Amino acid sequence: SVLSPPHDVAMDASLAPRVLHQVEFYFSDSNLPRDKFLLQKIQEDEDGMVNLDIICTFTRMRSLLGIQAPDIKFVTPEVTQSVVKALEPSNLLKVSDDGRKVGRKQKLDLEAAAAKVDARSLLVRPFPWRTTMEDIERTFKDIGTLLSIRLRRHPATKDFKGSAFLEFETEEEADRVRKLDVMHKGAKLVMEKKTEAMERENDEEKEAAARAAAAPVSESPAPATEEKTPEYTPGVIVQVKIQGEIPETFQREDLKELLGGDEAGVKFIEYIKGQDGGYVRFDSPEHAKTVLEKTGDGIDHDGKSIQVSLLEGEEEIQYWRKVEELKRAKRDRSSSSRHKAFGGSRGRGGRMFRGSGGRGRRDHAKRPRESGEEQPGTAAKKQAVQEAA
Repeated sequence: SVLSPPHDVAMDASLAPRVLHQVEFYFSDSNLPRDKFLLQKIQEDEDGMVNLDIICTFTRMRSLLGIQAPDIKFVTPEVTQSVVKALEPSNLLKVSDDGRKVGRKQKLDLEAAAAKVDARSLLVRPFPWRTTMEDIERTFKDIGTLLSIRLRRHPATKDFKGSAFLEFETEEEADRVRKLDVMHKGAKLVMEKKTEAMERENDEEKEAAARAAAAPVSESPAPATEEKTPEYTPGVIVQVKIQGEIPETFQREDLKELLGGDEAGVKFIEYIKGQDGGYVRFDSPEHAKTVLEKTGDGIDHDGKSIQVSLLEGEEEIQYWRKVEELKRAKRDRSSSSRHKAFGGSRGRGGRMFRGSGGRGRRDHAKRPRESGEEQPGTAAKKQAVQEAA
């Protein structure tokens, strides 16, 4: 059950700056141009401001303030006034005379701001699937000043794509970092200017669409075309082969235990009972390397020999292509199911809790995330790298 709303929030010397940084991030050049929810609220207000009660219901603010649920009825006047006091030192923000709304002091040119952010941002890959924004911050903390991190996700499944947009303090700093050799969990990172990367991806999509449109309609399989290499972390897939008769009781849990389990970084087991082989996916290249060094020529289990080897080269690429095909099929099924569930082509407004639609009036203010992106995490050196709720 939801607890009663707090009656007061003690803004001590450590909490007040965190609240200030968080709210400043919401309205920053880095976040606001792409924050559809906030932009909508700003456009709806004649003064171009946003109700502070709504700001306090965002995920990170609720965590800071101890608010139990994303509903403005749990934001007391005492909480709002404590936030107003925390915002007093801000050079970016202003609070309305009645202390109920907050907005930027200077109106932001959204298009120009977005262009500047893109110019000082890099597309960086590959990252392991379980990578967090804090992991990336730790990798780059002594390399450059990060203003924001956006993890790229598949729109339908929300699976992490293994790449992220990293925004630096200046375009010059981003260009300097791009030329460095940076390692993350054993893998060398590939870094491109965001503007060039997006142009490349758009060209690849157009070329793929053109090839598909030009392909002759035939019942026989179309001739093979050049396949796009998916983004992936190299050196994390180990192939397993079982020599001799396979015990009927042997299953994937046994294989996971033999390779060290979660402590050894085993992330996913692809093995069907009765088969003579499979694949094991590790968290990082270091984990895979460590297990291979320990197992040496193989593992003995109930008198059977289990051979393990690292997938490399073309075999590794083909493996990840198969993974991408399975993900694509899953997304297609998911998209088809949603289409049917919401009555066909009703657009985004037909989805529950999208925009101002949904079932009845809502007092809470949960914002939809941008398609394929995740909002940034913790504070960096000069500007908060915060999670937009």
